[in-house]
Amino acid sequence: MYAERKGWTGFECTSRLRHHQEGAAHFIDREVEARGVPDAAGIERLRDIVERTPVTLALKGGFSIATVLTGD
Repeated sequence: MYAERKGWTGFECTSRLRHHQEGAAHFIDREVEARGVPDAAGIERLRDIVERTPVTLALKGGFSIATVLTGD
């Protein structure tokens, strides 16, 4: 939705999640690949949006989530 509002043509976003558990602690490793982001400011804004999605905020109550954002 953000990319559409900003008019980013050719924007594509893919996420990969991996869950693992160590004792009682749960961890999610998340890789987000974004293509078609026009500039560094867009990457930083996207990084902020990824960390504040409703699903991320809900899961952070019981999981540790590590995010890597890659792209062109």
